[in-house]
Amino acid sequence: MYGGYGQQPYQPMPAASFEQAITKAGFWPRFGGLIIDAIVLNVPLAILLSAAGTPANAFVIQMLGFIVGLLYGPFFESRPAGATPGKMVLGTRVVKLQTGAQITFGEAFIRHLCMILSGIPCYLGYFWMLWDPAKMTWHDKLSGTVVVPKSIYPPAA
Repeated sequence: MYGGYGQQPYQPMPAASFEQAITKAGFWPRFGGLIIDAIVLNVPLAILLSAAGTPANAFVIQMLGFIVGLLYGPFFESRPAGATPGKMVLGTRVVKLQTGAQITFGEAFIRHLCMILSGIPCYLGYFWMLWDPAKMTWHDKLSGTVVVPKSIYPPAA
């Protein structure tokens, strides 16, 4: 589970050594995880909306979908695994940039609000990691987090 027989689980490092030694997750695992999470959130919403019947019911379902969408990422990323279901499937997780430690619910919530900002200018903030020397998106930079491969940085036991 932690990379081989006799190896210890990943422990957070001091800031200077973690930021220099960090291996970040690539674009495709991050993009794939986002797509999986979008499917997990939107397919049930679409099914509920198709059965809504009245515009008032549809509005209530959309508001509930909005609230669930806001809390989905922070709930999962603040858990010990540090990953949404989409990130889990593709073997990535979110950690603090400075130390590599698990993020709190508040930090994850701020990260997800920053994801909205990353998407406003034609998703430029998401694609930023393709040419950024640090390989970070805008929401990573704004929230002080980073997405790493789970195989290299497994969750603490």
